[in-house]
Amino acid sequence: GAWGRDDWSRVGPITRTVADAALMVDLTSGRHVRDHFSLPGPTNLVDLRPEVKGLRVGLSLDLGDWPVVAEVKAAVSDAARALEEQGAIVETLDLTIERDLVRQASNGHNGGLFAASCEAEIAGREDDVNAYTLAWLAELAGDRDDMSFFKAREVEAVISERIDRALLDHDVILCPVMAIPALDAGVDYTQQPLIVDGVERDSFHDIHLAEVFNVANRCPVLVVPAGRGASGVPIGVQIVARGYDEATAFAVGLALEQARPWPLLAPDLS
Repeated sequence: GAWGRDDWSRVGPITRTVADAALMVDLTSGRHVRDHFSLPGPTNLVDLRPEVKGLRVGLSLDLGDWPVVAEVKAAVSDAARALEEQGAIVETLDLTIERDLVRQASNGHNGGLFAASCEAEIAGREDDVNAYTLAWLAELAGDRDDMSFFKAREVEAVISERIDRALLDHDVILCPVMAIPALDAGVDYTQQPLIVDGVERDSFHDIHLAEVFNVANRCPVLVVPAGRGASGVPIGVQIVARGYDEATAFAVGLALEQARPWPLLAPDLS
């Protein structure tokens, strides 16, 4: 339907192992009559090997502008070392994707699509909607004008070109998923400020590096655990490959899983 035509939306599995994720992608790939954007050929990721020798990895711990905390940087750096130990060539990446650019792209895109859909769904029932959603809709409504969707597309083009240029000289980009290990459960960040390293931050636009790759949406991204924070929550690392090159992203994911295996069940924190 309509959301199958939103190029920020993707079908992506959540699995315990990289092999299971590969299997799920294989099963959901290929042409489908209800998905005009589907690619003609199926993938064959289940036969991949964790081979990364000679692979060029561009490492960015903050994409140039994100307030990533030390324990997240340490976990992502350790993932890079794990690849280096297996023969990959890891280089620090000169890439800056400003948070404000992503905010402009996100608000312009979602203001014309997802937010508009939400507003129609909740009309007359606003009292049933959580504060976070209402605050987000209000922010997008304040940004919206006749040209906002087009202006957002212009910003998307800038962000995507920067990433594609970085991938000219690197097979994958390695970077954090979030700037912090996790947001605290049950906290209403519309009422309580989010403080990161002593600085107040926006709980959405300053934290989620993953949204950069909603913008650069032709680049496949695989997220795997890179370690655990002091609180016990897993810290993820994004493996970003060139456009439509799922095989390389999954090969790197398999190599990380082999080098730094994670438990398939969460530890008991009680």
